[in-house]
Order: sequence, then structure tokens, then C-alpha cells
Amino acid sequence: MTIPKTDVRLAEDKVIVQARKKTIQDRFRAELSLLVDVPKTGFGNTNDGNTARRAFMHAEAFADITGVQVELILRVRTVLQAVCSGYDLDIDGFSQYCNETIAFFVNNYDWYRIPPTLHKLLVHGPAIADNLELPIGYYSEETQEAQNKVIRHARLNHSC
Repeated sequence: MTIPKTDVRLAEDKVIVQARKKTIQDRFRAELSLLVDVPKTGFGNTNDGNTARRAFMHAEAFADITGVQVELILRVRTVLQAVCSGYDLDIDGFSQYCNETIAFFVNNYDWYRIPPTLHKLLVHGPAIADNLELPIGYYSEETQEAQNKVIRHARLNHSC
């Protein structure tokens, strides 16, 4: 946010961006008890669904820490909740809301390219939800992920 560019190439700009990233990580840790963008030994990093849910739950603090407008954070949170729900969506209303969210993003952050994941969610999400037989939330990996501990327990305690 300090340097309104998508790509940072100059060495002095990179130093500023790294300092800003460190400040954001420290504030997330202090204010919301969240580790953000920290490598985990053996697998990935701390950016997962649980971290995102907790950050979006505290939208005002999230906005204050990152410098992103709270309205954009609330809009993205609403879209994520709609997509994850097990209810049928009003596709026309959902599509309109996604288009308004894109317009808000472009009007306020025209210097930053929309991230690919957010693009897929906002631009293609309504079409995907419209073409599925069941509500889109039924196709999540949540059920499968919930079974991992059951499978691990069975593997460790019930094998020959």
C-alpha cells in the first residue's frame, strides 16, 4: 500500500515492502494472535482456511492492519460465506454482488492487478454455481478434510 505498484523491482522499494510485510505480520500476531505467511516445517505455510476465517471475522482489525478498506473485506467475506454455504444461491443477485465487488476493487485499487483467485471467485463464481446440480458449498473439501483425523486414527491404531 505504501508503494502503489503491482510489481516492485527497485532495491529500495523491496526494502520498504519487506518492512511493511514484517509490520503486518507483527500486528496480526499481536492483535489477532494469527501467524500470517510464515513457513511451516515440512509443509506449506500458515496461510490456510482457519487463518482466513479468523481474519475475516475481525474485519475492522483486518482492514486497519492491512490498509485495505473495510468495505472490500466485508464484501469478499460475504462472497466467501455464500460460496461455502450449503444453500441455493440467487444466481442473479450473487452475480450482481460479485460485479459490484469487482467494480469497488477496480475503483479503489486500480493500480493493483486483481489476484487470480479473487478473479476466479468474483468473475467465474456465479457461472460455476449456476451450472452445479447441488449448492456450491456441497462441493468443498471440508467433509474430506474432517475425515483425515479419523483415517489417521484408523491407520495408526487398527492396522495389522
